[in-house]
Amino acid sequence: MAGSPVDWLTAHRDLLAAQPRGPALDVACGLGRHAMMLAGMGFTVDALDVSDIALESLDAQARRRGRAIHTKRVDFRTDDWRPERSYQVVVDTYFLERSLFGRLADALAPGGLLFFETFMEGQPDCNPEYLVVPGELRSAFVDLEVLDAREGRVEDRRVLSSLVARRPVRGGSFRSAG
Repeated sequence: MAGSPVDWLTAHRDLLAAQPRGPALDVACGLGRHAMMLAGMGFTVDALDVSDIALESLDAQARRRGRAIHTKRVDFRTDDWRPERSYQVVVDTYFLERSLFGRLADALAPGGLLFFETFMEGQPDCNPEYLVVPGELRSAFVDLEVLDAREGRVEDRRVLSSLVARRPVRGGSFRSAG
């Protein structure tokens, strides 16, 4: 079972509801909690993950529920993944691979939404390599219009950085901030 989508995504359900239906991307999808939500809203989802077991489970769940989800095995740390098309929605939660920032921004269609949430400096019991610093997500996606963001202690045990941003309807491709 995929579990419930993160609160950050469900709290912005109105933005998703207003988004044109089309392709969506769930990065490091795991068992597919976000892919299932997006497909249930009418998006056609590309769900990518390194785990064959998770992808097989998601495939079976999507078939049972009649959801339009296409899974693909990708190791974002070693594969040279590039988006194959433009997406109306891109979701990345709790997976931090900084080399993907530019590719995720470029994967957005004009007007497309990026939902990103990950652990932040100050999160206990986490490898510091996988923690963003204050302002890092905003800086990483400088060419996107930030619609909402938060940083800091969100729950008693979580220190998070969360971002919802939109690719401008007009404009060039992503410009790396650094």
